[in-house]
Amino acid sequence: MIEIKKRQLSFGHFDTINPSDNWWIEVNSIQDLLDAKSIIIDSAIEEYSKTSKSGYKKHSSKVLERSILDPNYRDELFTKAFNTKTNQSNMNTQDSIDLNQIFFGPPGTGKTFHTINEAIKIVDPKFYEINKNDREQLKARFKLLSLNNDNESVGQIGFTTFHQSFSYEDFIEGIKPNEPKEGDAFLKYEIQEGVFKKICRLAADSLNAVAVDTESLISLSTEEYEKAHFYKMSLGNTQDESDNEIYEYCIENNCISIGFGNQLDFTGKDEKELRSFGNDNDLDSFSIQAMNLFGNYLKIGNYVDEGARVIRISDFDELGFKNHKVVRHNYTDDLLPYVLEDRNILIAMTGETVGKSLFVNHVNETMVVNQRVATIKIIQPIFEAYVNCVIPTKLIQDVIEEAKNSTNDNISMSDIKGFNIPIPPLEEQKVIVEVVNALFKEVEALENLTKDLISLKEDFVTSALRRLTETDNTKQEWNYLQQHFSSFFTEKKNIKSLRETILQLAVQGKLTAQWRADNPNTEPASELLKRIEAEKQQLIAEKKIKAEK
Repeated sequence: MIEIKKRQLSFGHFDTINPSDNWWIEVNSIQDLLDAKSIIIDSAIEEYSKTSKSGYKKHSSKVLERSILDPNYRDELFTKAFNTKTNQSNMNTQDSIDLNQIFFGPPGTGKTFHTINEAIKIVDPKFYEINKNDREQLKARFKLLSLNNDNESVGQIGFTTFHQSFSYEDFIEGIKPNEPKEGDAFLKYEIQEGVFKKICRLAADSLNAVAVDTESLISLSTEEYEKAHFYKMSLGNTQDESDNEIYEYCIENNCISIGFGNQLDFTGKDEKELRSFGNDNDLDSFSIQAMNLFGNYLKIGNYVDEGARVIRISDFDELGFKNHKVVRHNYTDDLLPYVLEDRNILIAMTGETVGKSLFVNHVNETMVVNQRVATIKIIQPIFEAYVNCVIPTKLIQDVIEEAKNSTNDNISMSDIKGFNIPIPPLEEQKVIVEVVNALFKEVEALENLTKDLISLKEDFVTSALRRLTETDNTKQEWNYLQQHFSSFFTEKKNIKSLRETILQLAVQGKLTAQWRADNPNTEPASELLKRIEAEKQQLIAEKKIKAEK
């Protein structure tokens, strides 16, 4: 016992083992108490064995009663308290962190900024301590740990805005209507969990998966497992080129590589055997759980190598689709809104390449886009390929930069709908695309010639491209630039700048100046816009599209 007497610490313990008239022993320090630990334990056990009922119910509890009066429970308690070693590396450091915090202040004072820091400090304190001065690392970690429909297995942070219309149904649980389908006789509803209930469910699922008794299954019951929402496995990180080797090896050898089994052999082990084997080899609880799910639950039909191709951000660039890491999904009617069609435009909505786009002239197989890729479908008479030429220009990319979310570098569909696209006459749109494509072919041919070149003249490139966009004699400047292609455009960075300049000239109308001079009677853009508005109103009247609010 440690007491404060007259503003000074006093130390003492009881001793009923050694013969003495005085069972209370006063000592000088905490170390003396630790040295007497065995005497304290033996004395407590002896006295508790003489007692069958507590006389202090008012100040007691069921747990306290059991710890004192139940011999089996008491033995287990003392064993765990004094005979087991504590792994310091697994100790929870969150006891010193305030879990309930409020940041207040006017707009722009850093509330969101500090929310990122504090959230990571709570869920991943070790990472925070190492990277607390690296803002980009903190933002990337926050993005990885933020909850969404695709990362419930790793997401731990729910970032929610409590706006004026935020309701009980949004926060806890509510009944929401399903989108009507053909043949439905009446409107259908389903119960959907709100953000707070979802976080609580995920927390409970996590605890139930790892905090289990030694004699029970490692994670979920069979019934619970069958009701699980999703499972995810990746053969390497699509954003890390060094992981391509993992993917290619697995595809070539028809196998799956798992990165958290420490290269141990789990063959033939059931759940209990696997748990014991994992503990004996110092695997953490998540690794044991993951290996159990893979070895004892995953079965044929849980993964597919056919079906609709899923288009992710990493699957395309401005030149076309990439075919080295194709992901497929069983196609159902629920995926119809996400199906990619001919003459659609894809645009990345998140990540380092947010804003990149691809015009898909023809789709040769069933493709569906995931939630991070937007599909732009153009209403005629606007030439889709022309819109795709405008998206990479500074005109639109500056808008995207301003629209990025302050924490996740995302753009929304509202941002995309807000793009202001300059609309020349329809025929001029087509000519712009033809000229751009022709020039791009020259650029692509040039790109093939630059692989063996090593010299680069940055000042010349910057100056030449600036003159090209500022001059009134574009043809003359372009001819001059062509003479120096092989000398100065020798790196992909400069070729990309050349592409951007060509698109900028297209938007400025400088590529079609001669065409306009040769076609003075072309319908002006103002008339084209009137026809577009008329057709839009017709589609609204036919209820093919909704009127804007």
